[in-house]
Amino acid sequence: MRFLRSLPLLFLVLCCSGCISVSLKPYYTPENQIPVPDELVGLWRFDQFQEKKIANIKAVQIQIAKDGTTRVSQFPAEGGEQGATLLSTFRTQFFRINGELYADCLLSSLREGSLSAAEALTVVPGHLLVKLSLSGETLRAVYPALLPKLAEEGKLPPELTWVQKETDPGKAAAVWVFTAPGSVWEETLKTMSPQIFPDLPAATYEFRRVLIQ
Repeated sequence: MRFLRSLPLLFLVLCCSGCISVSLKPYYTPENQIPVPDELVGLWRFDQFQEKKIANIKAVQIQIAKDGTTRVSQFPAEGGEQGATLLSTFRTQFFRINGELYADCLLSSLREGSLSAAEALTVVPGHLLVKLSLSGETLRAVYPALLPKLAEEGKLPPELTWVQKETDPGKAAAVWVFTAPGSVWEETLKTMSPQIFPDLPAATYEFRRVLIQ
């Protein structure tokens, strides 16, 4: 099975991570989910890829709608391997735990041609988890970069179950597939959010507002 490694990824937070985490179940519960915050609706852009030593991407834009639909556009750098803008759409559900804002992102569609027909048949979308904070016109997105390491070291609660660690032949990166329900994630994030979401440059992307909608 392929998960989201091959796709144009939301927030591009997966680009620099050695491991990728997805969940087969939502990270939220009916009690902690919230409507899309008004201040997040609009168009956001990140174009500091040179600082992250990513040469083939010029910029990424995310467009968040009031219903949670999130469209992601990736613009390749001049001479990059990817010759066209990649576009994917996610269904995004926001939720709060201990006053902190999170997003559960589930792929809903891909731009035609971004994957071959054979690859598309092997894609099993998982829920992506992102921690968000807003300061003025800057949207800060943090990926749970240390979640796989914590799982491998046995430091996560036993209730936070996972079924497999998948690797591609010849590649070191792995996909960790979690199966715990939202109620378990809620209890885990209440106590372990700082450990799961590190303040590391490779795991953090700061988007600038382009347009308010």
